[in-house]
Amino acid sequence: MKRILATLCLSTISYIASAAFISGVIYNSSKPDYIISDIYGAFANFQINADGTFGFNLQVEKPEYYVIAQEQSAWRFPIHPTDTIRVLIDAKNTKYFLQLSGNKELETYKNNLDKIWGTLEKTKELPQRSRDFFTNDLINQIYQSCLENPAQMSNLLLIDNMQVTPAHEVDFIKIMEALKNKYPDNRLIDVYHKKALDLKKMAIGSPLPDIQLPDPNGKIKKLSNSLNRSYVLVDFWASWCGPCRMENPYLKKAYDEYSKKGFNIYSISLDNNADQWKAAIEKDSLNWIHVSDLKGWNSEVAQSFGIKAIPQNFLINKNGIIVGKNLRGAELEARLKELYK
Repeated sequence: MKRILATLCLSTISYIASAAFISGVIYNSSKPDYIISDIYGAFANFQINADGTFGFNLQVEKPEYYVIAQEQSAWRFPIHPTDTIRVLIDAKNTKYFLQLSGNKELETYKNNLDKIWGTLEKTKELPQRSRDFFTNDLINQIYQSCLENPAQMSNLLLIDNMQVTPAHEVDFIKIMEALKNKYPDNRLIDVYHKKALDLKKMAIGSPLPDIQLPDPNGKIKKLSNSLNRSYVLVDFWASWCGPCRMENPYLKKAYDEYSKKGFNIYSISLDNNADQWKAAIEKDSLNWIHVSDLKGWNSEVAQSFGIKAIPQNFLINKNGIIVGKNLRGAELEARLKELYK
């Protein structure tokens, strides 16, 4: 086995520099040249032998995320000082590690990756509703695994493969806070921790900030003035948004059925054309509160709420606490039925 000494210089004094040893086999590789790189762009070259084997020492000053890569193929995993890691890879499959061992964290990480990509592969031909069922179950399993040891670095890489759904925002926040506490200087963790802080402001169980915007007649309407009713749906939409207009019949049905029980809707439009906004309200028969600053995506409210796509909504109780998010179609009706039972 050919051993290569790779030294990466990283600026930190938190840990004493130590050598990790990385070895393994890369099967089905058409080229012998690879790199191992950290997230800061520092890298070292190494070559695999004719039989695909490789092994080298790597100077690691602190726990960090690394990637073994060749052209468009890449395999990510965390490395700690003094780790001895065994990696088996199929060059034709960038989604899996054939083997990733050296400590319990890496083995758990590999097993969870297998679950993610295995489930997606097995369900790709199923109808969307069936795929959603298996995907939701998969996400639950991955988050449960991550929460068993939330400060494991590999958790971030697992979550990066999945969308953060409203049902798992609290879990995501817990994991990112644990990682930030343990690895306060890690740049990648810092990026995700900032995302967690933004989510925390708008997470289920958090208070929704008050809003005051003009209605179609120019009169200021405050969200807080609507909270004497039991539940209010704060809905972001626009007249030009096809999915929003398709959602309006569901909103209308929910409003017609539950408004007598105290339900209300506070719709915030990201339009920038007043005539088109007003015409859409009339055409879709949307008989609830409508407001907009007519600044489109430059709306200060939308930006402060982190709105990147529409439709989006927040269901709040009379105390202004978020009790639901992004309730679409039948989901909204089911949630209201549960709350008003």
